[in-house]
Amino acid sequence: MDVNGTRFHMIMGRKDWLQCREEGSLQSDFQCIEIGSQNECLTLKPLLTLFFRPNNEQKLLLSARRGAAVDRFGNFYWIANDRQQIFWQPSGTKTVHVYWTQQQASCTKPSAGDFQPISPIEEVSELAGLAITEHHYLVVGSIAKNGLWIFDLHAGDEPLLIRFPENVSFKPFDLAAAPGGGVWVLDSENRRYWGLDRSFNFLTESGQSLTSEIEPGYTLPDFHPLGEAATIQFERCEPIGFPILANNPISIEALPDGTVLILDSPVMVSSNQSSSLYHYRKEQLLELPISLQGEIETGATCAKEMSAKTESLSIIAHDIAYDGHTRTLYAAENTGKQVIQFTLSPDFELTVMTNYLPMHSYGGRALVLGGENFEHKVFYDLFANDNSRDSNVRWTSLQSIDEPHYARSAEVLTPVFDGKLRNCIWDGLFIDACIPPEVMIKVSTRADNDPELVTITPFQEEPPLYLRSGGAEIAYYQPYVDLAKPSVNTGTWELLFQQAKGRYLQIRLELIGNSKTTPEIRAVRAYYPRFSYVQHYLPKVYQEDLDSASFLERLLANPKGFYSDIEAKIDNISVQFDPRSATPEAIDWLAGWLGLTLDPLWEGIHKQQVAANTNRHRSVIDRRRLFIRYAPRLYELRGTPNGIRLSLQMLLDPCLEEVMERFTSAIRIPDSALRIELSNLNLPYPSPEMTREALEELMFTYLLVSHRASKVRIVERFLAREGRALAAGDPTEGDANLINDALTASAHRFSVLIAEGLPPEQVAMVNRIVELEKPAHTAFEVKRFWDYFRVGEARLAVDTVLGEESRFVPIVLGRNTLAEGYLESAPPMDTPERRILDRDRLGDTVPL
Repeated sequence: MDVNGTRFHMIMGRKDWLQCREEGSLQSDFQCIEIGSQNECLTLKPLLTLFFRPNNEQKLLLSARRGAAVDRFGNFYWIANDRQQIFWQPSGTKTVHVYWTQQQASCTKPSAGDFQPISPIEEVSELAGLAITEHHYLVVGSIAKNGLWIFDLHAGDEPLLIRFPENVSFKPFDLAAAPGGGVWVLDSENRRYWGLDRSFNFLTESGQSLTSEIEPGYTLPDFHPLGEAATIQFERCEPIGFPILANNPISIEALPDGTVLILDSPVMVSSNQSSSLYHYRKEQLLELPISLQGEIETGATCAKEMSAKTESLSIIAHDIAYDGHTRTLYAAENTGKQVIQFTLSPDFELTVMTNYLPMHSYGGRALVLGGENFEHKVFYDLFANDNSRDSNVRWTSLQSIDEPHYARSAEVLTPVFDGKLRNCIWDGLFIDACIPPEVMIKVSTRADNDPELVTITPFQEEPPLYLRSGGAEIAYYQPYVDLAKPSVNTGTWELLFQQAKGRYLQIRLELIGNSKTTPEIRAVRAYYPRFSYVQHYLPKVYQEDLDSASFLERLLANPKGFYSDIEAKIDNISVQFDPRSATPEAIDWLAGWLGLTLDPLWEGIHKQQVAANTNRHRSVIDRRRLFIRYAPRLYELRGTPNGIRLSLQMLLDPCLEEVMERFTSAIRIPDSALRIELSNLNLPYPSPEMTREALEELMFTYLLVSHRASKVRIVERFLAREGRALAAGDPTEGDANLINDALTASAHRFSVLIAEGLPPEQVAMVNRIVELEKPAHTAFEVKRFWDYFRVGEARLAVDTVLGEESRFVPIVLGRNTLAEGYLESAPPMDTPERRILDRDRLGDTVPL
């Protein structure tokens, strides 16, 4: 309600927007509009940008798939085009090297002799499928050898070959690392897949593992062909794998719960076909296959003149990658031009995302998902000039191109508002919005005294919106206070209703864009009833002619709005006297009432805190407001250690507001941890009888407890250990009078210890606050906690805590100093999952 008694209906936030509906759709069933997940603003819906697809475009061949992976150090490995070698690209370089070739294991030099036949050279087999396990083993499929090559990337040396029995057909095509150190192997030709655990034992249907003799402390066979790798043969029983129903399985991906996704691609490609996903837990099909399809909105389907709202998107994927942390599926189209991103829900449903992920010169070898060190990015092979030459291959990450694409228009209908009065004259509409150039918001209304008739009454268009130069119509309300520099088209937009008369009102908002930009609506406020200057301030003769009275009333609405803004600010001037609600430009003025002159650094520090705030659900409080609010208490404590400590806490402690909220909520919801902590500090637990002032007093007492963990500490060396804490060197050397003089010189001096890594602006502010709050006759110095931690100054159990020091980290050349770190063991000596000579004791480590 404003100063004239005019009320308003407001729509703000997701809950309110869901009460609206789109023209031609059901309530909250939006087709061409979207509610932002962060700011909860209403915009035109972002659309998926599709790469141009000519009808005669050449498709990627399935034979281009090779298999590739990246290890935890950033080294890429992939199978060569001739399928006889493994290439690798070391981390941080663009140079490609041959990691391993089959000639090293299969082609041995024949030996000649009188009684020894010359052994024929064994045929070199093709490699297919590659993966790197969590325990840093490189696993590569071998077709002709009917098995798997296993490379220990930590230890190096020759690979180990796991060979299947001759009567078991094994044709590996794609591999994927499984959770826990295992690996999944897809056999596309035989339409089945295999699972190996962390010890490379094959999994069976019952969950048991078939041992392949790779046990902790295993020994290789005593005799094997000269120059060839040792081979493990299955002797107990034969693995059979898990059959799958897919017709043409081409890719396998591991899920965190131990299940797998298998991509099935159609053999004969047609316009209405798409790839499918199968979800298996060993031999069990968990859900029916789902197609890589989705109903999407595009610029054409969301145009106002189109009757259809969506079109079907069918994807024939060349390869897939799955990120279990975000439940995101990446599918590379068989054209090699674009990756389509899906979200996979827990009930196994796919939703198309609108991120535009184009690919440039995709070689088709594989999609590779990086680990935590790569922020789970997806990589693909990029070739230059000739894709058949592996030396030309580079690996690059997918980049989401910021190319906005929105629906061109949408119409939103608000709920029916009740004006409480028959023949209510609705006053005006105020919209907090950003309306860039070339886009607009058209407003239409319909009103009636009957709630059933208002929904069938035709809409009547209202005047265009205009941007208010004085901000919002609500006194001291700033709708975009969270934005440092709002754009020139951002603010409160206003119009005066011309046709809205009746108790019930419905508003239609037509959002019109240009496909590149969109209007963004944060809040809508519809005021009622209109405060009439004609009825309140003019003689009744001005009301005799209805047409003239209507015109005059709308004409006087201009000065009414002008004077109403001034009257509202006067009526709510108390807002400016409270530091919690005062506008930012009034902070310095309010501080002057208490004789405070706020340093300009305060505002800069606040802006840094806002920029560094990663939690969008928690706003950063301007600490200048807190400093002004408790200035009387600071005046009482000026010149004392508590005054210095409290002032610095207001500057440096980011959780003061959370502490107060915790104390307040503990009255309603018992907090056992807080109760124990306060009991240990001999402080009372918050009770319902406590007022706001009592809770604030409790919070400040809690903050000023000397033995509580804090970001600020004040050390008076002269008082520590009765003056014996002075670091004076060897007491057997030097004169006693010299020591006494040094002790006397240390009196009236103190050190302020602050955390490491503060920005220069905050360190300068710390110096200024201490200079202002300290006793006049004392001297001080500001140090880091780490600087104070040394023999002769730090006190055990007072300045120290028993535990691991987080700052004592592995040394990186050019980054750390010798006193702040240690030399870390070089790989593989730092590997936790392996037995390392001269490091581990037998029986104390986990099995391989």
